[in-house]
Amino acid sequence: MKTLTKIIAGATLLASAACNKPEEPIQVTNPLPLEQKVESTLEQKVESLRQIPNFKDYSADIYHQHDQTILDYVTELNGHFSELSGCKGLDPVVAKAWLIQESGSKNHTNSFLRDPAQISNKGDYGLNDLQNPKFFWKLGLEDMSEDFKKFEHTQWKNKKLDYSGSNSMTAEESIHGGLMFLFGKHFEDYHTEIVPDGEPFTYVVKSGDTLGAIAQDNGSYLAFIERINPGVSPNTLSIGDKIKVQSAHKNSQPHNCRSWAETFDAYNGNGTEGYSKDIMDRAKSQDEKN
Repeated sequence: MKTLTKIIAGATLLASAACNKPEEPIQVTNPLPLEQKVESTLEQKVESLRQIPNFKDYSADIYHQHDQTILDYVTELNGHFSELSGCKGLDPVVAKAWLIQESGSKNHTNSFLRDPAQISNKGDYGLNDLQNPKFFWKLGLEDMSEDFKKFEHTQWKNKKLDYSGSNSMTAEESIHGGLMFLFGKHFEDYHTEIVPDGEPFTYVVKSGDTLGAIAQDNGSYLAFIERINPGVSPNTLSIGDKIKVQSAHKNSQPHNCRSWAETFDAYNGNGTEGYSKDIMDRAKSQDEKN
């Protein structure tokens, strides 16, 4: 996946090093606990973490497998939405607790290793959204729909998810896609605005022209053409009239953030009672070995 290459490469190398050299585990450099007595920004916390703490009853090394990938993508998405008023960034510790919860906790470690965000399960619609360009446009993200279209939904076999398919996504792709889908659930609504492109020019109205057709033929919108031509309306247009025309595109801006607890429940489709509470409780219960 082109846009994932640099980040995934780093994450994969780090995960590989942790797996192949158990005698040299990744060391935590001043990890910050979830609840701090000294105030610190989320950005400072992320920068200080090289490994995300494990949680009570989840101390096995496999639960460090995706730490760097989580840190990379949480940082990327927090940065993208950092200027939205009233929105709090996602804590990577909470993000890790969510992935453990979503993949089925201790009973489904294979799911945590293969598809932690459970974004491609047969019957779920997360992958369908990621295969739609409108999803990325709505969030103002680079369109990765073609990258996700190469993946197929994970099928069930003997009451277990079968990850052996050649078109299954990697864990890194699952985390990235899952986090983008999660951020999509974080916003309650979206504002759309028309943004001009290039320079305006003068257009001479011909027989058969309408303002709507002129706008469409020149990569613009009727509402925008009317806005830059005060006093001109579709009902008064005449042959030979000179109007201003300018191409334009639509931007989408997320608006009104949910709390992260509400966001997790929305991701889950509000189908599991106590889903978000389990995530938040897990994030607070760090393992004594950390």
